Amino acid sequence: MGFLSLAFLQEALVFILHKKHTPLDIIQHQLLTVPMLASSLAVAMEVVYPHSPLVACGRVVAVMLQGTWFWGIAHIAYEGGLRFASGFDAAAAAAVHLSLPPPAATASAAAAAAATLAHS
Repeated sequence: MGFLSLAFLQEALVFILHKKHTPLDIIQHQLLTVPMLASSLAVAMEVVYPHSPLVACGRVVAVMLQGTWFWGIAHIAYEGGLRFASGFDAAAAAAVHLSLPPPAATASAAAAAAATLAHS
């Protein structure tokens, strides 16, 4: 279990220390390092307290949070759903901004859905 803790720590250090290009890349990687470090800490605590169900649940939650980060980023990057706002400056780089589809696209999709329901 001690080596698993070091593996999560090494993974977090790789994400922290590699060169990032845009503020959005920096934010994405910082968001992922939190559950990685939490996983490392939880596994290290599980070595000290092997029979603690609270520590085991903490490890599970941290690993699941890391997995949901990958799932969410893959959805944004490859599915074409929500998009990251591209025009933000250094002052706004502290938060991740998501923008919904343009209102015209939303209105046309709602009209198409209403027409489909009306015909059924």
